[in-house]
This record gives sequence, structure tokens and C-alpha cells, in this order.
Amino acid sequence: MEILILIFFPKWLKINQFEDSKVITNDKDLGWKQRPNISFRYHHRYNKFITSNCKFNNFGILDNKNYFKKKRKKIRIALFGDSHFAGYDYGYRNSIQNTLKTEIQKYNSNVELIFCFQRNYNTYQLLNFYKKFFSNFKIDHLIYIYNANHARRNITLHEA
Repeated sequence: MEILILIFFPKWLKINQFEDSKVITNDKDLGWKQRPNISFRYHHRYNKFITSNCKFNNFGILDNKNYFKKKRKKIRIALFGDSHFAGYDYGYRNSIQNTLKTEIQKYNSNVELIFCFQRNYNTYQLLNFYKKFFSNFKIDHLIYIYNANHARRNITLHEA
């Protein structure tokens, strides 16, 4: 059985699991956060066909540009989400971040999106992530993308 797993499903084995510890760092307020300014190749443990190249910006978020203070006359929108929106599985090119930016820029180049996506965060951690890093960014609109597992994560804080 092990030989069959090795041949057909090699990433099912624990030794082939993606090591989150390579892309996160400890944070005294949040528990952990994604490392800023790094690039890595992600592979999904259960699906050998899912691999992607990821690059984090200056806030440890999968985005092709760094975040700085707001430019005048820009409408700044912050989006919050968890692992599903962090984009490891797809890399930036196929991510929700890139799709949203591309579509919004077609209609209004005066909009700037800030993505507050962190893998495996609960609602409390996302709020504290925002307070710690983005509270002085002068956000005009905030969108929280709720996921069904947030409620579970909010109850079982041992994950955090």
C-alpha cells in the first residue's frame, strides 16, 4: 500500500506536506503572521496537480505590489478573508486578488485594493491584524468575506 501511495499520491505522506513554518513567523499579538517579502513554491498535500509560485509583499500578503500610505484622491478598499482567499493554491496570477484588481481597474483606476488575507486566522486575529498594521492607512471601505469555518475558529481558539 505504501508503494502505491508513493507512486500515485506522494503528497499524502506527512514527509511531503507543505511546511507552513517556512512562510510564517511568530507574532506576540497575533500568534503568527505570514512573512513579508518572501517567495516560495506551494504544493497541495492531497492534490499533486496543485502547485503554485507565491510571493508576499511588505505585509506578508499575496499581492504583486507593496502597500504604502494612501495616495491622494484614491479610494482605498480593504478586504478581509482567510485561507481560501490567501491564495496559496493558485499563486497571485490566478488569485482572487489579481482577478478583483484587474476587473476593478477596467472600470475605475481610482480604486486601490488592500488585501488583509492571512491563512488560518479567525475573526479576532483578522481584526487585530488590521488594527496593528492598517489602522493608520485611511481605509475608505472595508469588506469582510465571511467563511463558514470562521465561526468554528472563533470558538476553538486553540488553533490560534
